[in-house]
Amino acid sequence: MVGQTVLKTGELDVKSPPKSTLTRGWRPPPWKTRRVDLVRDGEIIELSIYKQNSDDLVRTYQLTNISDITMVTSKTHLHAFEIISAGESLIVMSGSTELESRDWIWTLRKLFWPDALEHIDTHDKICLKLILNDDTKKIRLSDGVYDLRVTTVSIVISHLHRGDSRATPVEPFDEKEAIKSVNLPLVHIARFKLEKADGRVRLMIETIPESKYGSSTFVFEETEESSNLTAKEALNILKSSVFTATNSLHDCIASSKWTFDEQS
Repeated sequence: MVGQTVLKTGELDVKSPPKSTLTRGWRPPPWKTRRVDLVRDGEIIELSIYKQNSDDLVRTYQLTNISDITMVTSKTHLHAFEIISAGESLIVMSGSTELESRDWIWTLRKLFWPDALEHIDTHDKICLKLILNDDTKKIRLSDGVYDLRVTTVSIVISHLHRGDSRATPVEPFDEKEAIKSVNLPLVHIARFKLEKADGRVRLMIETIPESKYGSSTFVFEETEESSNLTAKEALNILKSSVFTATNSLHDCIASSKWTFDEQS
């Protein structure tokens, strides 16, 4: 692995794509659980397939002429996806959950088509005030008003300014500087919800344990300057934008069971 960089690794079920059904006695290739390493070696991107719980290399696939990474139908694996090279299936893989498969798909798509995924904004600016809590203090997020923006792969939360007259005093940090932006991958969002506190309606974004920030809750409320945008309207915009963003990768979430009610 000298000179190589492992971009992602995980345990997936893997099989070779079927080639023919015309040969007598033909059987579809079996699924096998393998360790899969996504590796960059200079300009070359490879998938290294190892035996489960072993460093024994089974096969290496060079990912060239990749034309698509897409969900496929499987009777035994609900979250199967395949990598297509030059119009033909190169390898079929499946995570144990939809989230795991979707994370692999988005990692691969970001790798091969970064411009198509990273720079698409799906809505106008949403400005809300961050309410500091134990989670955001631990992350060291600065107090103030933030812009919430959805791309096809993440929710980007960016600090705009210190806030309006209703802002709470900024709690001092120690010698480390507060951060003013976080990137929350859509695959790490647990749910959005509204909650009433102190007579106000607040928007809450929760992340899953696998997130960079662990199981965290980001709490926002309306600002004076955004009085025309309620927390509920912001929630609806975010959910609609996430739905639009993920549907731009429709084949990545063909089996998605995400719901979009107020508690989703």
